Amino acid sequence: MRPVTLAPGFLRADLDALLAARPFQTPIAEAITIRLKSQQWAGIDLFYTSAQQDFTAPACDGTGTTTYIAGDVGVDGLKLKLSSGQSGGGNDPTTSIAVDEQTLTLTPNLGPTPSLIDGVPLLAAIRSRALTGAIIQRDRWFFDADYNPVGGAKMFYGYASSIDKLSRTQASLKVKAATVLLNIQMPRNLYQPNCVYTVYSGDSTHGCGAVKSSFVQHGVVGSSPSRSVIPWSGGVPGSIPFANGEVFFETGPAINQTRTIRAYDGTNLYLQYPLTVPPLAGDQFAAYPGCNRADPLAAGSTSDCIFFSRQGAYRAAPRTPQNELGV
Repeated sequence: MRPVTLAPGFLRADLDALLAARPFQTPIAEAITIRLKSQQWAGIDLFYTSAQQDFTAPACDGTGTTTYIAGDVGVDGLKLKLSSGQSGGGNDPTTSIAVDEQTLTLTPNLGPTPSLIDGVPLLAAIRSRALTGAIIQRDRWFFDADYNPVGGAKMFYGYASSIDKLSRTQASLKVKAATVLLNIQMPRNLYQPNCVYTVYSGDSTHGCGAVKSSFVQHGVVGSSPSRSVIPWSGGVPGSIPFANGEVFFETGPAINQTRTIRAYDGTNLYLQYPLTVPPLAGDQFAAYPGCNRADPLAAGSTSDCIFFSRQGAYRAAPRTPQNELGV
């Protein structure tokens, strides 16, 4: 029996009575929870429902009471799948663990009050990688005749994997069930010449630990910008390692677009991929330094690790032999 979560004031007997009255008398609604994990959006939770009106109920993952918003973002996908765990046609006794991968489609409201994530239009935020690593959960709730939530059950729990399609009206992404965590290669410690961490990842005790907001540099687009070259009006010292970092446009035609910085010469930002539209002179942007993950001891003058003052977090095996020399 799938565990259920009861709304305050209701007993399991009330939910059982509703289920016994199915299939036509019991209103049902899907509740979608999206917990953002990427650096810029971390800590933001989104709650949507297919119900005809907003409703408040305890979250089925035990994180507290939640209000699910109706009529904001349409959500399609994340169906319940069951498997015996056996491979082959059922005659093979060998058991296997399969990762359930499904497609989730989000259709935001594009009207006078558009769907937003922290003030940014939903599709623009998704384009800026807001859903990278997001936790996505689908619950099913049952309502009484007065449309009060009585009980709900968790139907799917997983992680956003990749963007499948992104158009002007909707976004489709791949979502993998939580069993994807069992696909982590072992041992988890990898040996490679460069640092295994990504800049800004983790916290003060795990991962790189550099705080992204502490290194942001705000700038203004200079004259004659293009889709791939952004003149920096006034500029900042060329010693700041913007290569491998990113730039986020805060105003103008390119607002909410994010691009990887290929190089910076003290005057211009050179983008790894062109913008969809060129910015205008005077537009504002935020630039974040990157890291080449070089050894701060062996290459102190060229290691960006020193710029971030995270030498103690550096983790690599610089004496790892080349592939053709490994045994």
